[in-house]
Amino acid sequence: MSTFIPAPELLLSPRGRIIDGRSDYDLDADGISLPKSCDIAIIGSGLAGIALATHLWHAGRRVFVLIDPFLRPAAQFFQRVDALQQTVMRQAFCSRVAAMHEIPGKRVRAEVTALSYCPDGIMVTTTGGQTLAGRVIVAVGEAAVRAPAEWQLPASGPVSYWDCPGAPIEADRVAVIGSGLSSAHLIRLYLAQGKQVSSIQRSR
Repeated sequence: MSTFIPAPELLLSPRGRIIDGRSDYDLDADGISLPKSCDIAIIGSGLAGIALATHLWHAGRRVFVLIDPFLRPAAQFFQRVDALQQTVMRQAFCSRVAAMHEIPGKRVRAEVTALSYCPDGIMVTTTGGQTLAGRVIVAVGEAAVRAPAEWQLPASGPVSYWDCPGAPIEADRVAVIGSGLSSAHLIRLYLAQGKQVSSIQRSR
């Protein structure tokens, strides 16, 4: 078994650092106008959408678009990274990968409102117009797992989801429910703050 350990300068590089004379924000334009038709329409330009686009690019499939309402690729992912104070390769790396595979020139900044089947393909209706796609791939990211209804979480107070306002970060004792990466980063963050942390893993 081999372990990949990125160099510290990759993990700790600040936001906005310059790559090839351009900052990560320079690589993210407002997007292109929605074409009348395309071979493939990818809904979402997060990590999954970027991975799909790079795969298509290497396979020689260049007539595709990524439709996403956010300005930057993987915007929601990096919002969560900031909220958890995670140490990961920064947004400049993600934007650079997108630029290398011509993704900024294929991104449409719009929200998909409807899909409908047509004899010639699938009509994708967005807030920026319509495009007729031969195939549609949905890459909108993983939905958060919500607590069971029987838990009856209060609207506000000491119990909340970690990414919602009012998370109990001011308490001296914190219980983290979950066993995913977000839970692991929360536990590390709270321990570093000197809090007493209990980890609770759900059975399902």
